[in-house]
Amino acid sequence: MRGAEHGTVRGQAVALREALDLAVTGRTPAAAERVQKAVNDLGGSNRALQGWLREQKAAYLHLTDRADAERALAGALDDNPFVLRPVNGGAPVQLKATAVHPGPGKR
Repeated sequence: MRGAEHGTVRGQAVALREALDLAVTGRTPAAAERVQKAVNDLGGSNRALQGWLREQKAAYLHLTDRADAERALAGALDDNPFVLRPVNGGAPVQLKATAVHPGPGKR
């Protein structure tokens, strides 16, 4: 059994690798811009992914401008409630259980 000869790499993965390459050479603002371009390219089609990418952007921003990083995290939280929360913001969200468990000894 053989797999496909050629694979597909998502554009977001390429963008994150390019951002990492920029960051390791000390160009963290450019890395954050590269991740933002990937967010813009999504065009709102996948908010969860958009939020996660914005969280990655915040990680790069944190190295040079913590206030900007906090703002980026706040925006990421609007798109994806599972990303890191900003230090001074982001109200907790009640998550809904997917199944009710009877608890120990109540089966």
